[in-house]
Amino acid sequence: MDRVDEKENARLTAVRHATGIGFPDLGEARLRDRMLNVAAWLPGSLALCLALFCAFFATPAGAAEMFRNPILAGFKPDRFEDIIAIIALYRPGPMDLIPDFIKRRHGDLKVEYEHPLLEPIAKETYGILIYQEQVMQAAQVLGGYTLGGADLLRRAMGKKKAEEMAKQKSIFIEGSVKNGYAEADAAKVFDLIDYFAGYGFNKSHSAAYALITYQTAY
Repeated sequence: MDRVDEKENARLTAVRHATGIGFPDLGEARLRDRMLNVAAWLPGSLALCLALFCAFFATPAGAAEMFRNPILAGFKPDRFEDIIAIIALYRPGPMDLIPDFIKRRHGDLKVEYEHPLLEPIAKETYGILIYQEQVMQAAQVLGGYTLGGADLLRRAMGKKKAEEMAKQKSIFIEGSVKNGYAEADAAKVFDLIDYFAGYGFNKSHSAAYALITYQTAY
């Protein structure tokens, strides 16, 4: 059975209704295309909508929401990718890293990487792995995993089965050593990846929610 997100479905309905009001001359097919076309929404309105996110917290309603959702007040998003990160972070698990993420983002805390090769992978998230895709990339670059192998690692980390994790750790360390990395460093990086993978969110999934969030602000 396919799962349906009723809350997001309601938001899409609202976006569809608002788009129809704003563009009454578009036919149904062209209206649907505009809703799904990111390029049709972002140019010229991105700064305005991001400012709306920040300005909201200056209102009484925003202050109340800020108390419940401090990440939005401290984050101060200034690009579409920031909305993607907010959605991936604001869940049980990664929420613990929100304070450090915000401090790194604003330069109040030094951005550090457990290994130099992790920098291009985690640079956009300030050294913190928050997406499943980042975990898979790290496994490929450091551990010599194939794409398929990296996906199996991601699944194993999500299930947290001790026997499978021990097997994957051996594979990761062996591959890292073959690539010229010290065994101790490889073990340390694997433990780091394992920790982040326990709550890693799929970036493409988060991006879809981010677009709906952006559209409703627009």
